[in-house]
Amino acid sequence: MNTLPWVEKYRPKKLDDIVHQTNAISMLKEVIKTKNMPHLIFYGPPGTGKTSAINALAHELFGPENINERVLELNASDDRGINVVREKIKAYTRISISKNKINSITNEPLPSWKIVVLDEADMMTEDAQSALRRIIEIYSTVTRFILICNYIHKITDPIFSRCSCYRFQGIPLNVKKEKLLQICKNENITISDEALDKIIVTTEGDLRRAVSTIQLCSCINPNITTESVLDISGLPPDDIIIKIMEACKKKDLKFVENCVQDVIEDGYDVA
Repeated sequence: MNTLPWVEKYRPKKLDDIVHQTNAISMLKEVIKTKNMPHLIFYGPPGTGKTSAINALAHELFGPENINERVLELNASDDRGINVVREKIKAYTRISISKNKINSITNEPLPSWKIVVLDEADMMTEDAQSALRRIIEIYSTVTRFILICNYIHKITDPIFSRCSCYRFQGIPLNVKKEKLLQICKNENITISDEALDKIIVTTEGDLRRAVSTIQLCSCINPNITTESVLDISGLPPDDIIIKIMEACKKKDLKFVENCVQDVIEDGYDVA
């Protein structure tokens, strides 16, 4: 039995598998062709393929056998980025890379640089970003930096100006549905149209969360319904939401208060 989480099982393995991010993918393909890459910032909503694109790039650029040596992935939100920059990144950038290695996929020599990937870079403090800027300046000849974030405005100007920025767009509804239905087919799961729509709404367009939700629902019942989606998500049923909204329109605040209290006592998520 395959116990691999479906978000990993169905994660895009190649750049061509990344959907709806034409500009970023075209640039990454050029990187593989020329072995020339600027520092990068990938930003946009969660679940749109930022991390998957980097993983695919590393796999195609270095070959699977060289990734551990050539790619360092870190979460920049740890300690707000201070220790990540001062200790882990600085130590990694100082390590010499093996030369004359070959990519087993392309049978071509590897680039003369390695990659540092910083996830949640928008959670770094200004001091941490300032320290990172200095490291980027010193080690640019042997290291390329890729920053991943949801909110580009939280990246300081000195970092922003040293990187090429690519926005990962929200994936269109029809593309999400097609992807999720294909997963259901592969896993021998049936799902109603209403349940599929409910998953997309409750996961706020995050394809990664949607895949996880389908896997969780299928553990309970391979026939996924709206009710099972609501049970997994912890959200109150639609009829309760409608009842509260109608009471709000009538300005029946006491009834609204009682309904909300009942929802909380029933253990539903009201955040």
